[in-house]
Amino acid sequence: MAATRDNVAHRPRIHAPYITILFAALIPLFTVAYTYVFPLVNGNRLAMWLTSPFNIFFEMYPPHGITLNYLLPVAIFFLVETYSRYVADIKERNSTMNHAFGLAVIASYATSALIWALFGMPAIGTSVLAFCMLLFFVSEVTDSELINRLRERHRRKGYVFEVLMFAYSALLLGSSVIVFAYINGNQYWFIHLIGGSIFAIMLFAYLMHRKTREKTLKA
Repeated sequence: MAATRDNVAHRPRIHAPYITILFAALIPLFTVAYTYVFPLVNGNRLAMWLTSPFNIFFEMYPPHGITLNYLLPVAIFFLVETYSRYVADIKERNSTMNHAFGLAVIASYATSALIWALFGMPAIGTSVLAFCMLLFFVSEVTDSELINRLRERHRRKGYVFEVLMFAYSALLLGSSVIVFAYINGNQYWFIHLIGGSIFAIMLFAYLMHRKTREKTLKA
C-alpha cells in the first residue's frame, strides 16, 4: 500500500504547454503585423529586427515554407517543453523551460543584430529559436541530476523504463531534425550556430547560477 502511494505521489503531472502555445501564437501575430499593420515599413531594417524571432514573412514560400518554418518549430517546442516539464517532475522542481525560452529570444535578437551589423540586413525567422530549443533539450537529456534521480528510484523498474524510452524517442527526433537541417543544404547554417552559441553561453551561466543559489539555500 505504501509503495502504491509512493508511485502516485511521484507520478509526473500533465502540464499545459503554454510556452508552445505562446510561440505558436506569436509567429502569425508578428508576421501579420510586419506584413499588414506596418505596410510602409516592409523592408525597413528596424522593423525586421524588432519582429525577427517570430517573423516568417520571407520564409513562407511554397511548397514547404509554412511546414519548415512554422509547423516544424512549433512541433520542436512542444516536444521539448513536454519533455522538460516531465523531467522536472522527476527532479521534483520547476521546469527551466520558461527561462530557456526567454534566453532563446534574447539569443535570436542578438544574432539578428550581429548579422545586421555584418551584412547590412537583420536575420529573421524562427529557426534560431528552434535550434536553441534543441540545444536546451540536449542539456536536459545529459543532466547528471536526472540520472541520479533515476538511480534513487531503481526499484520502480517500469517507471524508469518509461522515462528512458521517452528520452530515447525525443533524442532520436531531435537528432533527426538537426541532420535534416544540414543535409537539406541550408545556406544560413552559420546563423544557427551563432544563435546557438550565444544561447548555450547564457544557458550555461543561468544553470550555474541556479545550482549555486540552490546550494546557498541548502547551506
